[in-house]
Amino acid sequence: MPWKVSPMTTNVCRLVYWERFQDVRNAIDREKQIKRWRRSKKIMLIEMMNRDWHDLSEGWYADSLQPKS
Repeated sequence: MPWKVSPMTTNVCRLVYWERFQDVRNAIDREKQIKRWRRSKKIMLIEMMNRDWHDLSEGWYADSLQPKS
């Protein structure tokens, strides 16, 4: 049986793409635009910025995971 993910149960494992906006309304509009795209176009967008799909958030919280001395 092929593995299938429902949009309501998607688990985020890593950050592979992001964009910066000055206005949250522009960010929401862009998110809605991208959500309408086919998967292949979304993959192409990601790979233009992050060809090897590295986790762009790696190391963000490394300090907070260390035990306090």
